[in-house]
This record gives sequence, C-alpha cells and structure tokens, in this order.
Amino acid sequence: MRFVLIYGSYFSLVFIIWLFVRIPAWYLIPLLATLAYVGWRNYRMNVKILLASPRMASDDFSSYEGVTLTEVGDSGQVRIRGEVWNAKSAAPIPKDVKVRVESVDGLVLTVARI
Repeated sequence: MRFVLIYGSYFSLVFIIWLFVRIPAWYLIPLLATLAYVGWRNYRMNVKILLASPRMASDDFSSYEGVTLTEVGDSGQVRIRGEVWNAKSAAPIPKDVKVRVESVDGLVLTVARI
C-alpha cells in the first residue's frame, strides 16, 4: 500500500509537469517505467530487511569469548565480536584478560575468566 501511495504521487507529479510543459509522451514512458522499477526494487529490499530475523539474539552469547577492557568486578567493560559491552563478574578480573560469557542480563554480560 505504501508503495502505491508514494509512487502514485510521483506519477501524478510527472503527469502534472507533462500537462504544463507539453513534452512528447514517448519521453515519459521510459521515465515512468524506470521510476516504477527503481521504486519496486527499493520497496522489496526494505521489506526483506525489515522481515529478516535479528543476526544475534540474547541467548546466542553463551559461546562468545572476548577481552576485558577495564577491570571487571561489579562492573566493567569487555570487547566481544568487536563491540564494547558492559560486564560484571563474580570474581574480580584484571584488564586485558580473556573471558567467556556466562549469561546476559539486559545489556550487561556476566563473564568468567578463561
């Protein structure tokens, strides 16, 4: 429905311009066909992206390993898969130590030393 509304308004605009400028109709046909094709491709790409499942769910973290960026105890930061995450640990872990994710609580990872 969104595709029809957006590109219908584009077609209407092209038609109104055609009425006032009076260019030959055979110029408009390739223009409208190209506009329709590009719009359809963009619409399909957007739908495909919006319907795709997330690449990483919160339960996927159990096998990930990373490195501590700060000292981790009650709070700290780790780098996992190139991303910086807030982390906590039952036992203090110094900086630049390899860790494994044990669980996830919201946006805070519970980690343990490897």
